[in-house]
Amino acid sequence: MDIILGRLDNRLLHGIIATQWVQHTACERLMIIDDEVALDSQKKDIMRIAKPAGMPLSIITTQTAVDNFKKGKYSGKRVFVVARKPQTFLTLQKQGITIAALNIGGSAGEKDETIKLYGRYSCSEADQKCLEALKAAGVRMFMQYVPADTKIEY
Repeated sequence: MDIILGRLDNRLLHGIIATQWVQHTACERLMIIDDEVALDSQKKDIMRIAKPAGMPLSIITTQTAVDNFKKGKYSGKRVFVVARKPQTFLTLQKQGITIAALNIGGSAGEKDETIKLYGRYSCSEADQKCLEALKAAGVRMFMQYVPADTKIEY
């Protein structure tokens, strides 16, 4: 298994991820896949502040993630991946990287995010098409902001 859980969350790494989802997944590596943040050393430093103590953290581009997974860099590890957009997970899936499940967490409600999937997540039409493609590829998806919330299957 490459990715034990993926999460869509516009804030990427924040308190709920660090204190609840990391523990809930029992992951061995937390990975933020975001091209913008990965290429900005100041934003990466801010993300590193929020990571749980002792938890290995990768903040990488989509292409670096694809390359690392294909090289087997995380083989045998429980990897929890957080990204802003469904396209990131669709790219990984199309490259043969296994995603056990995708958690649809929270979004900021950007201008183009006009489709409300549930209380804390809205997306654009393009994002919804990516979600549908992931679902068609067999990726199990659910909406759940914190682990204590009831899962809503997508």
